[in-house]
Amino acid sequence: MATQPERIIVLETKLEVVEDKISDLKVCLTESHNKLIDQLDHVREENTREHAKVMKQLDDLMQFKNKWVWLGGGILTVLSLVFGHLETIIKIVTN
Repeated sequence: MATQPERIIVLETKLEVVEDKISDLKVCLTESHNKLIDQLDHVREENTREHAKVMKQLDDLMQFKNKWVWLGGGILTVLSLVFGHLETIIKIVTN
């Protein structure tokens, strides 16, 4: 059986190995953390670009819709005035 100093030396050696592994894990975790942060930044930038693109398309669509709604409303107003006063218009045209 090993003596107490020999066992202490073995334990110290094992502890150094564990400390090295923990140090390696810390480095690995730091690198992984940095990579994840970089990926999240990239995704955020891409999301911002896509959001801006979709909002521009939505604004264009809203302007297109509003233009045609107002144009259609104006045409319907003119047609209703014409048909509402059709007898008067026919009298003016035939005289």
